[in-house]
Amino acid sequence: MGGAGTRYRHLSEIDLGGGPLDAAGFFRRRRADLPPRRSDFVPATGPNLNEFLFLPVALGFWKQHELWDGTYTLDDLLDIVELIRIKRENEYRATEARQ
Repeated sequence: MGGAGTRYRHLSEIDLGGGPLDAAGFFRRRRADLPPRRSDFVPATGPNLNEFLFLPVALGFWKQHELWDGTYTLDDLLDIVELIRIKRENEYRATEARQ
């Protein structure tokens, strides 16, 4: 990581061990067991946004200023993103089971 006084513009600039935004090596968090899904859909991405960091804001869980004012910790961010992924997966599984 950067030395004293290093300022990062985006969380993606911080190497957390296994590469940018791969917190598994740093925090030793277990990954949710979510199988990859095949799709022809290719989502658009914002080249100037950190989609991982802004996910709770984009979905209305948090306000943007809360990312920077100390309201939430990095651990809170990892928890909410995991919760969002699991919620989406369970909704997908429920839809598949109904069909």
